[in-house]
Amino acid sequence: MKTSYKNVLVAVPPPAHEWYALSTDALRKIASTLSLVPDVHLTFMSVYSAMETVGDGEVNLLPPEVLRELNETRERQLKEGVASYVKWFTDNGVSCEVMIEEGDDPADTVVTVAKRLNTDLILVGYHHNEGLFDLFLPDVARRVAKHAPCDVLLISPSHK
Repeated sequence: MKTSYKNVLVAVPPPAHEWYALSTDALRKIASTLSLVPDVHLTFMSVYSAMETVGDGEVNLLPPEVLRELNETRERQLKEGVASYVKWFTDNGVSCEVMIEEGDDPADTVVTVAKRLNTDLILVGYHHNEGLFDLFLPDVARRVAKHAPCDVLLISPSHK
């Protein structure tokens, strides 16, 4: 584990995700603490899937221009949502940016972006509610931690 992180990627779940409300406050607290480190740069990233936008049917009957418009709308909505999430950071002069990436597998997309940005640390929300389903389909946080090119901090929201 590094002693100083300069390039931090914060994986923000889409607002429609079931864990959004639980993990965003915990992620924000950790990111705000890291923002006090001199010369740290935070990149807040969210991933959207075109398949989630239009459904995952075998055949997409939408005309290409309609699909493109749906994707652009989804990307714009996510960017606005993440931008409002990072408002505190920008208002307080923290060096940060917002990225919205398209990808059908959020874990793979986060790992790919982390490699591309030469990230030192990834912050990702994590939940402890496990069931039989989790044995067959591990959650995004675990897969990011397993395949990341850098350190990963799994942030678990406190349960009240």
